[in-house]
Order: sequence, then structure tokens, then C-alpha cells
Amino acid sequence: IDRFSVYTADCIKLGGPVFPNKASGVTYLVVLPWNFFRAVLSTTPLSGAAQLHFTAYLVSLTTLGLCSALTGCAVFRLLLRFGLFQVVALFFALLYALGPIAFPFSTVLFSHQLAASFLFLGFFMLCERKHTWQVVAAGFLLGFATVLEYPAALGPVLIGRYGLTRTGVRWCLVFIGECLGG
Repeated sequence: IDRFSVYTADCIKLGGPVFPNKASGVTYLVVLPWNFFRAVLSTTPLSGAAQLHFTAYLVSLTTLGLCSALTGCAVFRLLLRFGLFQVVALFFALLYALGPIAFPFSTVLFSHQLAASFLFLGFFMLCERKHTWQVVAAGFLLGFATVLEYPAALGPVLIGRYGLTRTGVRWCLVFIGECLGG
């Protein structure tokens, strides 16, 4: 991040190059959207700085914002599944999405909210488990949460234990394989 190191103190300098001192998961997730929006915006009459800022906004919106919105929907569906009335489930889903720090962290390119979304969505997929793809998705989401935030490593262990008690032996092997591969 040599060119951008002046904008952050969260970096490590080893000899010449400057490296971020955070987990690299967000970088992996935003490479394709970043290149797509950068290419699209390069055809506009916006200045280089405006293109850069608008690209960053669109990437945050389509990655972190989308995952956070899906997490709010999953909270709503899970609360309905637990037997809450729709109005109450909607209230708590909105409370989650807008009340705590979930909303502000959904608008900036930090990995905290994204890791929380991946953990909750992985848990949700295990609760909804009807098809093999849901177990695979849960394993990927929980495994990749650790790549987003190192302290999130405890989440897959606890949620995985729950998942292992809910799934059969065949699904258990698929889940563990995806968790380790994520």
C-alpha cells in the first residue's frame, strides 16, 4: 500500500514496501468490484479524485452494505422462525441494523461488520439447512470470517459446534471441509 500509506497509521514498513497490518479478507472481496467500478467510472468526465472516491463508495455499498442488508433480512427471518410476530421481528431486525454500530460500519471499508455479517449469515444458513448448498455456504461464510477478522476465529468454533449437532455425518464432513477451505 505504498501510495496510500500516508492515509493510515495501520501499517507496517518492512524495508521499503509498506503493508497493511490487518487481515486481508476485505481486499480479496473488493478486488472485482473495485476493478469493475473503476473501469466504468473511467469513462465518465469525473476528475481522477472524484472517480476514486465514487469507486470507493460504490465498492463499500455493494460489498459491506449488501452483506449488512442481507444480515438484517436474516435476523428478521430467524426471529420469525423462533415464533415472534412480524412487527416484533421487524422491530428487532431494524434495531440491529440501525441501532448499534452495524450501520456506520456498513458504510466504510472496514472488516468488522463484514465479519459479523459472515458469522451471522453462516449461523442462519445452518438454522435454515434444507439443502447441501446451505451447509457449503455456511462453511464458507464461517471459514472466511476469520480471513476478514482474526478475532472472529472463535465464532466458527462455537457456531460450528452448533452446526455439527444439527447435521448428519455426510453434512458434517461437507461443513468442516468448507470451513477449513474458506
